[in-house]
Amino acid sequence: MEWTGKVQWRSSTTSAWKRAAKDDILEPGAMIRTGLRSWMMLRVGINSHVFVDGSSRVVLPEIAHAGDTLRTTVQVERGRADINVGHVGLTNDFSVLTPSGALAVRGTGLAVAHDALKGTRIFGARTNAMNAIAMRYYGKKATNLLSGEAMSTQRTPDPAAAEALEASGPPPLMATEAQDRED
Repeated sequence: MEWTGKVQWRSSTTSAWKRAAKDDILEPGAMIRTGLRSWMMLRVGINSHVFVDGSSRVVLPEIAHAGDTLRTTVQVERGRADINVGHVGLTNDFSVLTPSGALAVRGTGLAVAHDALKGTRIFGARTNAMNAIAMRYYGKKATNLLSGEAMSTQRTPDPAAAEALEASGPPPLMATEAQDRED
């Protein structure tokens, strides 16, 4: 769906690495690698999103829609992947594999990280990083990311700027205005 920085993928262990492009279709068995300060957002099937963080390597060994079951496996070989699995009226069979274990995900958001120093760690998903809502105003190139109670308006489309304006209060008085008020 989206990416930033150096993001590559290949369809199998013997194929060449390709630069990621929007709307690439990855088949089961695809490997993804991201560089420093890079990331990739994937839609996997009809029920899940995977945010692959920088300096990560992730494999998608299984993606299947069999009858009323969505069967997906994400393998985090190193780095971090935030995963959001939604309920779509079908049975979710979503698994996350790491070199030291396996997790079953039933319909939630979580992050899995693995490295040689700390092993496997589980976190709450960073939904804003996962573009809970990504929108653009007509005629503007900037993408605004929203999650939680964030708000975007045409006047202040960037939620962070809107919060900064709201938190800053009224503009400071000029020295002459302050003296007039004192008098």
